[in-house]
Amino acid sequence: MPEPLNLPFLKDVVPAGLTYGANYLVEFEPQSLWYETMLTLAAEALAENVRTDLHTFSHIPKEVRDALSRLGVNVASSEESDLFRVIDSFTVTTGIGLPERKLGKVERYQSKSIHLSIWADAAMHEITEGVPDIEHRRLHLDDNLSVLAQYNDEKALVDYWRTRFVPWSRSLHLSVLHSLTTGVHSASFYNQFEALCDGIFDFQSREGENGMEQYFRIRTIRGRAHDSRWRHLRLATNGRVVYDSEKSRDKTLGIRGWIKGPK
Repeated sequence: MPEPLNLPFLKDVVPAGLTYGANYLVEFEPQSLWYETMLTLAAEALAENVRTDLHTFSHIPKEVRDALSRLGVNVASSEESDLFRVIDSFTVTTGIGLPERKLGKVERYQSKSIHLSIWADAAMHEITEGVPDIEHRRLHLDDNLSVLAQYNDEKALVDYWRTRFVPWSRSLHLSVLHSLTTGVHSASFYNQFEALCDGIFDFQSREGENGMEQYFRIRTIRGRAHDSRWRHLRLATNGRVVYDSEKSRDKTLGIRGWIKGPK
């Protein structure tokens, strides 16, 4: 049995935890709480001394560090020990400032270019040549992988993940949460990406009687018992996300609910 990765946020929905060497997909609506939940997961992992990488495509690295500091993370100390790292694929797309490329003993190719042909060559090199032990057994979180589709076509994305990223992440025993914005890619792309992953999470929101309500669920996780019911999310004043274990979701939430339209 693969060694589990247990995070407090997920303990009620995946009691056995996530798995090292597995890839999970988050599909999130733009107005959902995925970004804040991602930061919450990172803060919880670091509190448990889990090596954590946060790969940012849509947010400035300083913004990520400031948010984690508000959640009680000693960011400077965690980065100095390589417990926490920001992989900066945001700055390279803006041309403003210098991307953060050096992470510990390894220079990150994701901060040099946004083109997957370069990523594929670098990943293959790391698979065949090996990397330092500090690169192994890490939690890897993406804030918004859909940004890559602005620079690479969907077929290239699927091919890269199938032939390079999945073998690379398994060889390093990473536990990876990818994320895609809903409604911006083709149905075929979502289906193919889902087929490559070991589990799928959904983050949605809808207008309720007292304003916008936020929800998440685990749609499926292969080989792990899980609770697939929708959970109602709440955002604390410090930015931490929690959910109500007992409150059920709105009955119209989900695809059939969107087809019915608002109340």
